[in-house]
Amino acid sequence: MPALSPRRETRSLLRESAGFTLVELLVAMSLFVGVMAAAGALLFTMQKSSYSDTEDANAQVETQTGLDRMVRELRQATAVTLQGDNQITVTLLDGSQLSYKCDTAGPSPYASYNACYRLTAAAGAS
Repeated sequence: MPALSPRRETRSLLRESAGFTLVELLVAMSLFVGVMAAAGALLFTMQKSSYSDTEDANAQVETQTGLDRMVRELRQATAVTLQGDNQITVTLLDGSQLSYKCDTAGPSPYASYNACYRLTAAAGAS
């Protein structure tokens, strides 16, 4: 077999190489970008949902803490006075007064519920 000229040998090697064409690379890159965009959109949605779930959990913990405090203070009461449908005032062991007023609409999106506020007064004050 006769020896090939260097130019022909180079062309022969290039034809035999197992590389990718420009079209193949563009198609592969387009598919990769599409998959990454879908994954990013899914991740963004999940992160947003996770933040909302965390906020709901924190609100529940704060509500439970407030109710526990309210129950503990009401159990220490020596006198109870109802001041309308949405307010209760109690006198505690040390003579101070404590009032819970629940007549203000809650924050959005819980406007259908009433928010309770704790009011205190020192012994002898109103």
